[in-house]
Amino acid sequence: MTLEGLSGLGKLSGLRGLGKRPKSQPTPLDSLPTGTEETPLVADDLESRVAKALGDERLAKKIVKLKEKFPLGSMPELVAYEWMERKKMRFLYQQNVFGGRARRGGYVPDFIVDRGGWAQVWQVQGNYWHSQPGQAQEDQAMKFALTGATINGLKVNQVIFLWESRIMNDDKSRERVFNAALGGRELGR
Repeated sequence: MTLEGLSGLGKLSGLRGLGKRPKSQPTPLDSLPTGTEETPLVADDLESRVAKALGDERLAKKIVKLKEKFPLGSMPELVAYEWMERKKMRFLYQQNVFGGRARRGGYVPDFIVDRGGWAQVWQVQGNYWHSQPGQAQEDQAMKFALTGATINGLKVNQVIFLWESRIMNDDKSRERVFNAALGGRELGR
């Protein structure tokens, strides 16, 4: 392929960064140190740091193990994953919908929860990112687009936002958030 005939276009400017994805905001687990070659971070040290953040050693061990399987999962997402797995719920994690990240207008809902013939979407909301200007409108647009959609043969009847601060608070708060979501209710930040 030659570029002849394109000389009249002039110099293209202002396209710097085109096609680059925005950097995602770090989550508490992502921001924990990973160690260096000189001082590798051992799993026990990571577990103790996660246990301190969650206030639960048993849960921390499971989250560290899940982080190996899902390295891009945020800590609140992995806490929700562990809870649903423990409750033997049927769900999909990080499923591409409408083209996912590859297409404009696509989504990657955190969880698609099978509710026996219909589905709920659980979207774990980081307090920092989802409080940025304009983000609430994008979140509502996503909620509108997914409600009524059919994903893997299940019609989505509800999109529920679960807030990071509530999930990371304590065991009782986590139970309340997840049970409220199952009942179709969102608890605020």
